Amino acid sequence: MSRYDWNAFSGQKDQTAFRLNQERRQRMRENNTKVFMSYDGKGAWVIGEQPNGVDFGVHHYDVQGDTWILNDPPDGEVGPPGPQGPPGPPGEDGETGPQGPPGEKGEDGVSVQIQDGEYREPGSSKPLPDLPAFDSTQPGWAYIVDDEEVDGQYDLYYHAPGGTDWLVVDNWGGVPGPKGEPGEQGPPGPYGEPYPYGAIYVGSTNQNPTDFLGGEWELVWKKCIDRDGSGIVNYNSTNTTVSSSTATWSMHNNVLSIYFSATNRVAFADTTLEIGTIDMDRLGISRLSQSIRVTASSDTNNAICQVLIFQDGVIESRDGTIGRVNPTPIGSEIGFFATWTLSWQWIDDSVCNEWHWKRIA
Repeated sequence: MSRYDWNAFSGQKDQTAFRLNQERRQRMRENNTKVFMSYDGKGAWVIGEQPNGVDFGVHHYDVQGDTWILNDPPDGEVGPPGPQGPPGPPGEDGETGPQGPPGEKGEDGVSVQIQDGEYREPGSSKPLPDLPAFDSTQPGWAYIVDDEEVDGQYDLYYHAPGGTDWLVVDNWGGVPGPKGEPGEQGPPGPYGEPYPYGAIYVGSTNQNPTDFLGGEWELVWKKCIDRDGSGIVNYNSTNTTVSSSTATWSMHNNVLSIYFSATNRVAFADTTLEIGTIDMDRLGISRLSQSIRVTASSDTNNAICQVLIFQDGVIESRDGTIGRVNPTPIGSEIGFFATWTLSWQWIDDSVCNEWHWKRIA
């Protein structure tokens, strides 16, 4: 379909058949109307108008000279409705409405009054009184009835308020009786194992608990005796003279602390000089936990001596001194303080007072 607006159409001078009457052209100019035209090849034109964006629809015209004659075909018949489409998804739930007013109070209930004695069902041959007729009883009354079909079972027949026949509770357990007297105490059960798998036994000797508790145990820790010891360092008499040394144990965490002081017989310079050896046998240990480097202070000219203590207890002067005087002069008193946390495996049993065993089997 060819599409034209009025301005484009009026410029087609060689298509003299495309002329509109004067009144229609004027209206189209006033309304800024766009015209859409197509030719059906049989002398009829289809013209659509759209003034100012408003669609006026499509019309069919026949051209007779300079005149356009409206010739819209009649509307066709309305077709049958199409099939109904699937329902759309449900909408979101609305908000909860306000709470309604409380309902009216119901009638007061009637307590259950269980009548004395036992009864038999109607038609039963059991040697018991007959169950009274329902209409002869009062609302709230109930009767214990020996079940005809199940030996030893008792049912409860209840006259419910407003009812017209018995409300039957099958196999009714009955009203709880009074609490009985406590029975005699039974014999004690067997004792459980005092030290199961994973238990810890703490002893005051190094005896393995397997000997008296059975099972399999392993030593996991032992604690040394809290004590002090003086003269714990054996001094090298060539390089130093004896002054003092003290060792202190802390039994809570097996911490060993040693204070040491000595007077040098030779100048401590950049050479390695042995000062002494810690008496490991007196301490009751096989080794120190680690080799450490400490700083030993001097009373002479503010000199500072570097001291290395090895795991086997050997004490050496290393790396010279730091101070205004280097090397440290003969006759200077030097001292240091060192601390170790010892593993229980390196402590002799003779200096311990507590052994911790764990059961492993």
